[in-house]
Amino acid sequence: MTKITIATPAFGELFYSSYVRSLFRLTQALGQRKWPSTFASVSYSDIVESRNYLLTYWYDKTDSTHLLFLDADMGYPAQLILDMVDLNKPVVGVIYPKRQIDLERIAQLSASGNPSKRAIARAHDYIVRRERGTATQRKNGFITVDGCGTGIMLIARAAVDAMLAAMPDLS
Repeated sequence: MTKITIATPAFGELFYSSYVRSLFRLTQALGQRKWPSTFASVSYSDIVESRNYLLTYWYDKTDSTHLLFLDADMGYPAQLILDMVDLNKPVVGVIYPKRQIDLERIAQLSASGNPSKRAIARAHDYIVRRERGTATQRKNGFITVDGCGTGIMLIARAAVDAMLAAMPDLS
């Protein structure tokens, strides 16, 4: 049975309203699927250490099958998270824009006739490291990449089990 621990690093214990609305919808969607969930959060200035703490807590102190990292400033549709679980991969993340926009790029794209929404989307840099040397594999709206941000990331317990078996010095 799928059981999810939702883990949010939230420096200063600040949660954006888009995050709270999304979390509320997500808990409703999880309930409709009868997937139990728990919540863990930590307020610490170092995001990497916060995530490490939350992962360790989830792995050592819960029986959840999945850890879902959600940054406190991220909004998302609940269906996205359900689709991530349904993909049934050890690690599934979301490609999202960095918190900056290239205004010159917007101007150039707009001047060349791009619609405003497309110009804005293309004026962002995205947190993703695409696979090199292979054709992009697509499945249900997801692609295979070498890396992405952890702002929205689902990790199966089996992935951590495999990492610890292969690299016992990590623990």
